[in-house]
Order: sequence, then C-alpha cells, then structure tokens
Amino acid sequence: MGNFLAFVSMICCTELAQESSSESVTLWRISAFSRASVRASKDAGDLSISEYFRASGGIDAVCTFQIKVVGQGLTFTSSYRAIVEAEFAEIAIVDCGSLAEAAAAEPVQRGLCLLEEEALWPEPDKALTELDKWPDQRVAVAYTDARRAAALFAEVQRRHDVGRFSFLPMDVRLDCWVAILRLLTLGHGYIPAELVMSRPAPRKQTFAPRLSSLTPRESEILHLASEGKQNKVIAFDLGVSEHTVKLHMHHLIQKLGVRNRTEAVGRYLQTANDSVHP
Repeated sequence: MGNFLAFVSMICCTELAQESSSESVTLWRISAFSRASVRASKDAGDLSISEYFRASGGIDAVCTFQIKVVGQGLTFTSSYRAIVEAEFAEIAIVDCGSLAEAAAAEPVQRGLCLLEEEALWPEPDKALTELDKWPDQRVAVAYTDARRAAALFAEVQRRHDVGRFSFLPMDVRLDCWVAILRLLTLGHGYIPAELVMSRPAPRKQTFAPRLSSLTPRESEILHLASEGKQNKVIAFDLGVSEHTVKLHMHHLIQKLGVRNRTEAVGRYLQTANDSVHP
C-alpha cells in the first residue's frame, strides 16, 4: 500500500465497501479520526484500506438496517424500492400489513418503521395512538401531501413525541431523497423545513352535536330557512302560525349558541357541506 496519509474530519462519515470471496459486500463506517490515528506505517503495506482502519480500531461493521414498511405501496412505490436496493446494500425492506404486524415482527438493533401516508389517513390519531404502544421505535412518515404532513407534524408536537419521528418527502430531487434516507439509516432524524415553517389550520370544531340537540320541528324549520324561505312561507308550508315559527326560531338560535337567524343558517349549511366534503 506504501506510505499514505489520510485525514478524516471529526464531523464526516465515510463508507467504504470491501469485497471478499466469502462475503458479498461488507460496509464499514469511518468516524471521528484524528490525523495521527490514520497515519500509514511501513507495516500497513499488506493491508487493504478497510482492514487497516479496522486493525487500528477506528472502524465498525455496519449491521443490516431493517425498514418495516407499513402501507399499500402507493407512496413508497416499487421505483423507490429499486433505488434503495441499488444505493443501500445494507438495508433490508420488510413489508408489514399493519402497525400491529410491524410491532409484532422480530425486533432489530438498527431499523425504523416507514409509514406511507395512506396508512395514516383518514384516521391519523388512531395510528399515533397505536404507535404509543411502541415507544422505542423510530418512525419515518413517507409523504407527498405537505398539508397533511404538516398537520401530522403539529399533532406529533402536541403529543411531545417529536424525538423519534422523521418525515421523508417523496417529491424532492432523487439525490436529496437518497441523502435524507442515508441520514435516517445513520440514526439521525429529519424534519423538512416546509413542515417546520408551516402553520396548519386548526381543526374545525364540528357543529353537528349542537344541531342534533334540536327538536324535529326546529330542525325542519332551520332546513326550510336554509332554502331561503321567509317565516311566513315556512308557516304556510308547515300549516302553523307565523308566531309559532318565530318562537321555534328563537329557541333554536339559543340552542345553537349563535347570534341570529343568518348565522344559524350559515352554520347549518357549513356543517352539511363538511359532511359531504370532509
């Protein structure tokens, strides 16, 4: 090998691949060396680079890294799997049909649970509650919908559980995506700036429970009012006096906690629209 001088920065992490006749590829990690620790000597002539660093005590074998994928393959598609296989020889991908199946799988020293966004919606709270039963598991959420991801990140913050969560955007440049995944395999977390800077809208307070407190007649009158009908017309349609309609309207406004007839109709229509387009 002759005399050589190498310097590896304390903040760098370089991976070397060594092929042998008995093993296909063994990945090694070099981290935190001083100049003196890697200075060549005349005795290093017969050693490969990987063997030299291992003999000097500065290199560790990287164990197989396992990614448990939970989802339907709509976000972490076969194309991304092919990239992982080509770029990360140390990663093993395990498909899990559910979070429960992933939690029941044999634990590994190095790994993470990759949640595809379709595995979280329409009930992200349910998934997060399930993950509470698995507190030591690192989690990465693969997403394409930044709005949903931002809402989930906000919920994770509210639960004070940010430490073990990472977010893997699937719509970034390929070299960036590979670099992010590399960070995750090295035990680091990653939160995209678009999620940190985002301020998702607060959850809508559903008005449905208040509407359900109305009597059948009050609900009927509110529905007719939402069609633009005046009290006189509503009274005619229902076969009651206009005074009775006004009395029902007064009661329903009080029950709904709104200021007037216009606000009551507006909240009624909004609730009806939310039920169709949640």
